[in-house]
Amino acid sequence: MKSSKLLALFTLAIFFTVAASSCKHAQVTSEDVEIMDEVMAGGLLFYQGNDVVLRASGNSPHGDFKLLFNQTAWDALDSTGRLPVGGTFPEGSMIVKDILRGGSTDLYAIMLKKSSSSLSNQGWLWNEFKPNGSVVIGVSDKGDACVGCHRGNTNRDFVNSFDLH
Repeated sequence: MKSSKLLALFTLAIFFTVAASSCKHAQVTSEDVEIMDEVMAGGLLFYQGNDVVLRASGNSPHGDFKLLFNQTAWDALDSTGRLPVGGTFPEGSMIVKDILRGGSTDLYAIMLKKSSSSLSNQGWLWNEFKPNGSVVIGVSDKGDACVGCHRGNTNRDFVNSFDLH
C-alpha cells in the first residue's frame, strides 16, 4: 500500500515537473512595453475609418477583430484603406488587431515595422498581449509563431487582412 502511494506521488511529481517545464513564459522586453504603451494610449485609426468587427476568415487563428493603424501606417494606405499590392509600410508603422471574444477585447496582436531591430523578422516586430498587460508572444520570439502564416502574403508586406476583408 505504501509503495502504491509513493508510486502515485512520484508519478504526480513527474507530471507537474514536465508540465511546468513545458509552459513557456514570454520574455518581456522594453520594446514589448513600448508597444503596449502605444496601443493603450489610443490614437489608433480604424481600418477604412470604420469601427466595425471584422469576421475571421480562412485559417486565421485570431477570430473576430477590429483592425487599427498608427498614423505612420495609415499614411501608407490608398483610397480603399489598403496597402497597394506590392507596397511596403514605412518604418514605425504599427498594425493592431484588437481580437474579440464575447464582444470584448481578449487579445491584441501587433506588427510594428522596425527592420533595424535584431528582434525583427521580415522587418517586423511581432507581439501579442492581453488587456491586463500579460505578454502572450513577446518580440523576443522574433515572430516564430506568426511569420508562418504571414509569409504567404509578401505582396502586401506580410499583412493578410487586406486580402481577407
